[in-house]
Amino acid sequence: MSGKVCAQGEQQNGTKKVSPFGGLRIVSILLYLFLQYMERSWLLKQPTMGWTGENVGYWILGSLSFCCINIYMLTTAYELVDEKIRISAVAKLWGEVFFYSLLFAVITVAAGQATVDEVFGISNILFYVFPVSSGHFWLATAYLLLLLFSPLLNKALQWMSQRHLGELTLVLLVPFSLLPSVCPTPPATDDLGMGVMWFIVLYLIAAYIKKFGMPKFEKLGLVFYFVFVAGIMLFEFLAGKIAFIFPRLDHYMAIPKQYNFIFSLFAAVAIVCFAKGRGGKSNAFSKALNRIAGYTFGIYLITDHIFVRYKWMDFLQFGEGKDPVWAHMILSVLVAFAVALCIDVVRTFLFKGISIVIRCIWKKKEKKAEE
Repeated sequence: MSGKVCAQGEQQNGTKKVSPFGGLRIVSILLYLFLQYMERSWLLKQPTMGWTGENVGYWILGSLSFCCINIYMLTTAYELVDEKIRISAVAKLWGEVFFYSLLFAVITVAAGQATVDEVFGISNILFYVFPVSSGHFWLATAYLLLLLFSPLLNKALQWMSQRHLGELTLVLLVPFSLLPSVCPTPPATDDLGMGVMWFIVLYLIAAYIKKFGMPKFEKLGLVFYFVFVAGIMLFEFLAGKIAFIFPRLDHYMAIPKQYNFIFSLFAAVAIVCFAKGRGGKSNAFSKALNRIAGYTFGIYLITDHIFVRYKWMDFLQFGEGKDPVWAHMILSVLVAFAVALCIDVVRTFLFKGISIVIRCIWKKKEKKAEE
């Protein structure tokens, strides 16, 4: 998720290459913003509730977007496989999460939208001061835990054959994806694709893609992506029909929206493999995409802060409230992306400045100690 990892180059056949996933990571965070806008504005309705053009449009866009987190984490995990993870990387990630968690809490109080006691009272202060352990940002919590596990996972991957890794991944997919996708009641292992165990499964899949590849998906991944999205749409339609006939099975209506839904996983794998198959030649455009992609985690933290997540889609007002809705949604997503990107660029420079100051102070102390 860091810019360094995302923009990391590799040497192949004498040609310098960069990550092929910069553009895809940007698309995934945009899809995430579209998904959040629709869900928090109550636009995602069951397809059986009305066949208006608007509802069908939301249905299609939602189905295209449900795999966004899987895409984001697969591309991130791909870059982490076989990489040496330093404790400083974990500390920087935690610092970024802490910075945004506290920043917008302070801004909310300063803007008069909440009192000091409401935000920093005994019962709430831990939520902002310890955002990872408190679960303020579920993606950050799961990702940081995955980062801690990654050295152990990379060590184990060194000893795994293609067959062993494939079999292990398939076995894990049964309790963590297949069963939650078909069971009429949520199994005990179901974390909705929002926990570290699901991210570990994605890590193993990313490792398989990186080490051994999936040639068919790399060639026809875009086609497979739309096939699996069609599968998501069909499942949504059938789930609505089943729930209408058998009300006790209404759980099926929520399954396609889960990140660990089997079709959402396959759609993400297909599009990631397709991007990998297109390569990552080093040029100004690909470098720019990778640079922007390095800020996407900050964009997530800003737009998903508890004081921002239900408000950013209301910042723009034109026409009658949000009408026309599609125009409002597209502009809101683009503006939120651009503003959050600028904020994270400033935050990056701030962190670099603090890092330089700390190193200078540390060097001065070392010199005094030597004297």
